[in-house]
Amino acid sequence: MGVDTSNPACPDCGEPVGTRADYCMHCGAEFDDPVGGAATDDADATGPVAPDPDGASVSDASSRSDESTRSGGLLRSDGRLDGALTVAVGVAAGLFVGIAAAFAVGSAFPVGGGGAGLLAWVGTTGYVLRSESVFGAVRLGAYAVAVALVVGPLGIATGADGGLAGVVVGYLLMAVPLGVVALALVAVGYLAGRARPA
Repeated sequence: MGVDTSNPACPDCGEPVGTRADYCMHCGAEFDDPVGGAATDDADATGPVAPDPDGASVSDASSRSDESTRSGGLLRSDGRLDGALTVAVGVAAGLFVGIAAAFAVGSAFPVGGGGAGLLAWVGTTGYVLRSESVFGAVRLGAYAVAVALVVGPLGIATGADGGLAGVVVGYLLMAVPLGVVALALVAVGYLAGRARPA
């Protein structure tokens, strides 16, 4: 019985795999040859390789380019600089959220602002440090700070006098300008998530 090359499956677990896969992403089984057929070399399939003016073949240059893209250059996700920047972004975002929480809770309630701020700082820092790279940390940190900017004024407005109308007006006066900044931070977070090296 032949292998269906249009829809290949892993011989061990039966899950679908790519036609040029040399391992199964589901069960980890390694294949001697790609499941969809014999291995083909891109250079053989496209014809002869043109020489590069620097003396390297085009296929060598493209493999070097692919390698540097995969490694991420200076900010590769397994590098020390990326790790240090991830920690710095995590601590900074956590500190900002913690201070905002301390002010918000401290304004609404006479006791508990410091504890809430510490809890928010530790929680946000731990949340952001789960990121694999500094780009993910910037994304999560920007989102966390944006949430703090939108939610924080509610606690501050709750401590205001004037009943429900005073709270709503106070919140809107603070939340509208901070909401614009929060939207900018959400855009930064989105762009940082997309800019992550492959």
